[in-house]
Amino acid sequence: MDANNLITAAVFSAFIKCPMKAHLLAIGTPAPGTFFADIETRISSMYKAEAKQLPRVETDVGEPLDFGQIWRAPDCASVTCEVDCETAIYDFALPPRRPGCRQPQKLKPPGTFVPVLFLPWDKPDVSDTLVVCFGALALSQHTGILPDAGTLVYGEGHRRKTAKIADHVARTRRIIESIEANRQGHTPPQLVLNRHCSICDRAIG
Repeated sequence: MDANNLITAAVFSAFIKCPMKAHLLAIGTPAPGTFFADIETRISSMYKAEAKQLPRVETDVGEPLDFGQIWRAPDCASVTCEVDCETAIYDFALPPRRPGCRQPQKLKPPGTFVPVLFLPWDKPDVSDTLVVCFGALALSQHTGILPDAGTLVYGEGHRRKTAKIADHVARTRRIIESIEANRQGHTPPQLVLNRHCSICDRAIG
């Protein structure tokens, strides 16, 4: 797997807010400062750790899987598993799979995978739903099955909201294609200032 062909959930999420930030992340440019990013990471990490400890009746496996654990988990072939969208990786080198197509290799048959995103904030927005859809598309590359829905876990009470993948898959694919186009281009994307710039780790200097 060539790292140059990969797009992480972090790059995808950054691109929604700012293509320039996503470009800098993708090429590994270090940020001038990480104050706001570190705070957000700590809050999100603590929230996710707490949410993971709560029992869930929707799935047979309590602990959400990291993306790389899909084929290594002993029970994932026969039960419903949640997969953490923040760990999802999309490979440009792999052709998009159509629903129902068979795997070229003899791997254990996939169970049901549900992309999940943990958000400590009280109001998830469309960009969060797009990250869930990104996780679903990344899953479909490796399982041949596009999940029908994903889950947003958010807010103080760890509320759960279902995201219908079909409603957002076209826009998500367009974003992925835009990221690929920027990756292949010889010049970085145009810098456009927005509300996110005031707290962006890439803008501190």
